[in-house]
Amino acid sequence: MDFTTVHQSLTHLIAIEELPPSDENLALLSALADGGQGIRATDAAVAVNRRILQEQKPRELSSDTIAQIRSAAPVLDAVSEGDLKDQMREDVLFLTEEMQTGLPSLPGVTRDDAIISGRDEAVRVFGRASRILIALRKSPALMRKLHASTGFKAAEIIVVLTGLVSLGLNLF
Repeated sequence: MDFTTVHQSLTHLIAIEELPPSDENLALLSALADGGQGIRATDAAVAVNRRILQEQKPRELSSDTIAQIRSAAPVLDAVSEGDLKDQMREDVLFLTEEMQTGLPSLPGVTRDDAIISGRDEAVRVFGRASRILIALRKSPALMRKLHASTGFKAAEIIVVLTGLVSLGLNLF
C-alpha cells in the first residue's frame, strides 16, 4: 500500500503543478505503479485486501461521481484511439453501469473472475486520465494539435481530465 500511497501523492502533486511532469517524475510514477502491482500479484494477503477494496469502492460511487465519469466519456473518447479507445469505453461502462447494477463486465465472465484476473477499471480510467493530463501539460504542441483536431476545446479537455484525476485521487 505504500507504493500506491506514494504514487497517488506524486500524481496529485504533478496534477496540481507543484511538481513538474519531468521524465524523472514520470519514470518514478511508472516504477511505483509496477512495484504496487508486483506486490499485489505476489502477496496473497495484499491481493485479497486489494480485491475487497477494489470491488467495494466503485459500488459506493455517488450519483454525482457517476455523472462526472459519464460526462468525461466523450472527452476520453476524443483523446484516445485504437485499442485504448475501446478499453476506455468498456471501463467507463463498467464503472457507470455494470458495477452499479451488478452485471458482469464481459459475457461469460463473473465480476469475481474479472477482479481476480486483474481487471481494475477505476485504476485504469483514472490512471490514464492522469497520464493524458500530464502529457498535455508537458507538451504545448500536443495541446494545439488537440485543439485543432477535436470537437472539444483544449481548455475543456484539461478541466475534464483534472476533474477525473481529482475524483480518482479522492476515491483511492
